[in-house]
Amino acid sequence: MKRKNILALLLAMCLCFGLLTVCAYAAEEDGEEAAEGEEALVEYAVAGVGTFYLPAGWGMESGVMEGGPLPTPYVQFARDDMTVRVNLFTQEVYDASGAAMPADLEEYSQRPGPQKDLPEGGAYALDEYGNLSVSYTEDGRVTYLILMEGNGLFATAGIFYPEGVEDAELIPQWISKTVLDAAAEGLQRYDAEGVGVFYLPSDWEMETGSIEEPLPQTFAEFTNGDITIRGVRFGADAYEAAGVPLPADVEEYSTRDGVRRGLPEDAEFAYDDFGNFYVEYTQDGTVTYTVLKQGDESMGSLFLTYPEGTEVPEDVYLWLSLAVIE
Repeated sequence: MKRKNILALLLAMCLCFGLLTVCAYAAEEDGEEAAEGEEALVEYAVAGVGTFYLPAGWGMESGVMEGGPLPTPYVQFARDDMTVRVNLFTQEVYDASGAAMPADLEEYSQRPGPQKDLPEGGAYALDEYGNLSVSYTEDGRVTYLILMEGNGLFATAGIFYPEGVEDAELIPQWISKTVLDAAAEGLQRYDAEGVGVFYLPSDWEMETGSIEEPLPQTFAEFTNGDITIRGVRFGADAYEAAGVPLPADVEEYSTRDGVRRGLPEDAEFAYDDFGNFYVEYTQDGTVTYTVLKQGDESMGSLFLTYPEGTEVPEDVYLWLSLAVIE
């Protein structure tokens, strides 16, 4: 495709970027207040790009960056001295550059773009939120890069702020909740009140509810034939009732008795290719694939279960990675 056609296409995408809708994050809509000292997240839905979760008060702009070798669509958020910039690389951009699209995030991380300006010894690795990321500090400013993948799309989210800004420490967690439109293409959005947001094909059935014993929890259960995905959310009230603090992250959450109960002795959590912190095991002819999630002052567990030998959709692990717990 010729450069002028690429530019026209990306400019058209940029017009879509302007269709920004901002609505209260589901937990706030449900009347839940953010914990003292914590900012409630707001959903920034950018048409044609994706959905981002940041606190209120962040300014947003979008456009097409012309300074590089190829025109690159971007979305940028800013507040005070903090900036989050997301650059998007589509199949059309790779076609125009004459380079093949990377096979996965690992390959993308080795391309010249993500490697540019990394200090000696800088290497991408999974952070505590499942982001493939790298961070470094130069001249008093912190750069935190996160790589993301969708269907026919790769993106780099750059977080930039002066050293010592405490508010910036939560930004990688917020970015981990991002759902790129390309990743959710062809999927239906399911809003499970009190639990979170899920992306699955339209032929899945959903049931929601809550349980008070032994601890308060809300759940959403999705079924399609013999395959079930059950999402369970534990809010701050559940941990207060148990008399234990909220886990700091999914890795600490994985060590709690409630999570470990029922697991085989040798079961260990790890990160899969989609950034899910998961464990998989088979018991009594049933396969269970458990993914742990962190929400806004909450923790969640997703349980994918099916009879051994069942053919499951190859994208089901991507769908699990797109889930956002309130």
